[in-house]
Amino acid sequence: MPSLWSGVDGCLASGLSGTATGGWHLHDLRHFRLTHAGEDGATEADLMNLSGYEDRRTLQRYLKPSKEGTHRRLDDLDNRRGTRTASADDLATRMART
Repeated sequence: MPSLWSGVDGCLASGLSGTATGGWHLHDLRHFRLTHAGEDGATEADLMNLSGYEDRRTLQRYLKPSKEGTHRRLDDLDNRRGTRTASADDLATRMART
């Protein structure tokens, strides 16, 4: 199975630079791809296969999901289950009632 970098090596060999890629650098692309794959529901095993990493700590260095991405993913899971995870405000209201 090809890794995340299958086509990138060829692009770099062709002389693409940060300017030619709109300011994106290889390191940025690694963060972007792994983060968005994680936010879209890829498992840790999927992300490790995608990145080629064997160590979870290395994966975590590049995986930086946003709060919005996490909420989007949880909302998607809730929709599939037909339930909704309570928000922090909902939980605070419930706790205040007890």
